[in-house]
Formats: sequence, C-alpha cells, structure tokens
Amino acid sequence: MGKRAAKLALLLVIVFYAVYPGSVTAALQDQHIFDDAQLFTEDERASLEEACRQYGSESDIAIVIVTASDLGGKTPQLYLEEFYDAKVADGDGVYPSAALLLLNMTPGARSVEIQGYGIAQTYLNNQRIEYILDDITPQLAEGKYFDAMLGYTEQAAYYMRQEVQSSPGVNPGGSPHYNPPQGNGAGYNKQEDSIFFNTFFQLGLAAVIGAAAVSIMAARSGGRVTTNNRTYLDPAHSRLLDHSDQYIRTTVTKVRRPKKDEHNNSGFGGGRGGFGGGGGGVSPGGHSHSGGGRSF
Repeated sequence: MGKRAAKLALLLVIVFYAVYPGSVTAALQDQHIFDDAQLFTEDERASLEEACRQYGSESDIAIVIVTASDLGGKTPQLYLEEFYDAKVADGDGVYPSAALLLLNMTPGARSVEIQGYGIAQTYLNNQRIEYILDDITPQLAEGKYFDAMLGYTEQAAYYMRQEVQSSPGVNPGGSPHYNPPQGNGAGYNKQEDSIFFNTFFQLGLAAVIGAAAVSIMAARSGGRVTTNNRTYLDPAHSRLLDHSDQYIRTTVTKVRRPKKDEHNNSGFGGGRGGFGGGGGGVSPGGHSHSGGGRSF
C-alpha cells in the first residue's frame, strides 16, 4: 500500500511539472527589482521585492523597477522598451500586463521613465503616469529613491485595483488618496472617490446647466412689441409731406489675399518635462505601451 501511494505521489508530481512548466519557471525566475545602479541596500531591495509582489498580485499586473548607471547611448524610453521585450515574458513566452519604471542614473542626465503594458496601458495611461511622476520626482531629486519607489508601486497598483477603471482618463481628484510614504509605505487613505470627479456626472451637470441658461436667454430675447407706426407721430403738428433717397458715393475697400503657406502654424510641439520624450509608443518587439518621463 505504501509503495502504491509513493508511486501515485510521484506520478502526480510528474503530471504537475508537465502541465504547468511555465508556472514553475516563472516562480523560479520571479524578480521585480533589477538594481544595476546599486541604489538600494539589501534590506531595501527585499522590501521593494515584497511590495512589487504584493501590489502586483492585488492588481493583477507585474510591477517592475529597473535602475541603470549607463543606457549605452539609448533613450530611456527605448531602454525600457527593450527591457520589456527581453526580460518580462514568462516561461511560456507570454508577456504579462506590467508597469515598468526605469531610474536612469547616467551622470548629468538622470531621469525616470514609467511605462504601462497590456491592460496597464489603459488604466495606467499617460495622464496617470504624469500624476505619479508629480509625486515621486521631488523625492528622487532629494535622493530618497527607496521612498519614491514605494510610492510608485502603491500608486501603480491603486490605479489598477480601485474602481477607477470605469473612467481611465480621469485622475481621481488629483490623487487625493495618496500621500508620499513615511517609511512604511502606507500612503493611501481608504475613501471613495467623489461623484463630482466622475466624467459622466460632470457632462450631465454641464448639459443641464447649459440647457437652463439657453432656455432663459431664449425666453428673454424676444420681448413684447408695444409700438406701431403711429406711436411717435403727432398728427396735429406733423409737416412731413414726402421723402426720397439720394445716392451719394460708392466706397470699395481692397484687402490683399494671403498666399497659401502664409500664417501656417501647423507643426508638432509638446514633449515631457526634463528630457522631452514622447508619451506612449511601441517597443521594438511590437508591444504598445503608455509612458511618461522626467529628469531629476
């Protein structure tokens, strides 16, 4: 009986490895912090690994932090795109939804880049990435890399797991729920988003106010006509016998017609703070993403 149980257990193990090889490989290669620039202590790396693992599990995305002291002549955007193409796929070659952050420590050109892939491209969109950068860039400038990375992991997960998915283009009140972590990573207040920040509520309210204003103006614009052709005529003293129109002159004003290309203001502008990169894009491997970056 014991031998049969042992054989059955061995068979189950073999079947498990045969059916779920990708899961085992992913577990063995589970890494979220790639600190090539050596910015974090061993304890900080362990804490950030746990934060990425925990928040990533709660929000159903991979949260990754990459640091580098030399980008090899590449832009931060391209460097992070190539990193996603090369290192984020699981053992089966499947690319997960992910939020990636790059700390570029190149001397004289330090910068931070964030990109969202998969479903994170929708809910961690360009606008929300800018909100995250607003919060963490001052900390990076002060050398508080660990606190900034905790804030990034919290906010990335927050946008994914809260009920803000119904309106991905809207920031919930300018991040009213988030305060930079004070060493323990607890940066969010647990409160519901106000209905006043809901896009559909705002549009509906604007439509109601607009319709009311137009109705009032339309009602007052007509007025009542209380005069006629005899209101200002005094029949007893009127001496008007006849009237006529007399042509005096014609005036012509000439204006030079501008050429086709004159006053042409078309063109492209914009850019991001600091190094002026683009927003989202497509990686060399064909993966589209949201994005944003700043220098610090």
